Amino acid sequence: MVPILLLGVVCIIVVLYKLLELLFHRPSKDFQRLETAATASTANGEALENELFTIAQQCVARRDHLLFWLGVSASAAPLLGLLGTVTGMIHTFRLITAFGVGDARLLADGISEALVTTEAGLCVAIPALLCHAWLTRLSKRHATNLESKITSLIT
Repeated sequence: MVPILLLGVVCIIVVLYKLLELLFHRPSKDFQRLETAATASTANGEALENELFTIAQQCVARRDHLLFWLGVSASAAPLLGLLGTVTGMIHTFRLITAFGVGDARLLADGISEALVTTEAGLCVAIPALLCHAWLTRLSKRHATNLESKITSLIT
């Protein structure tokens, strides 16, 4: 459970950080950065385009920063939950071996313990997956908008 809870905390921190970043870093700042670079640059044609694409890649990299952790959490949390389930079931089978199947309370406790980790893993993974998809989509849209801005600045 501890690794699942740690992944959940990492997800919460990353999502809050990205939400604050979205609130305070508007796409218009990146567009202004491109416009300033285009007007200040002495390069023409392909050299100017390369400069602007380098700036756009830096802007997109800043948007993608830390999204990796959401993807890893969305993938790893269910696996850790499954590991907890398997461990709990092994524990339950050991109890069955030691005490037999006569006490249903022992079986229920072991199975309950096993399923709690699966539930915790899914409770971390599903929101992490949804947030990762949403933030990745926003980043790709921003990259497309930056490419359009570069095209308009060059022509």
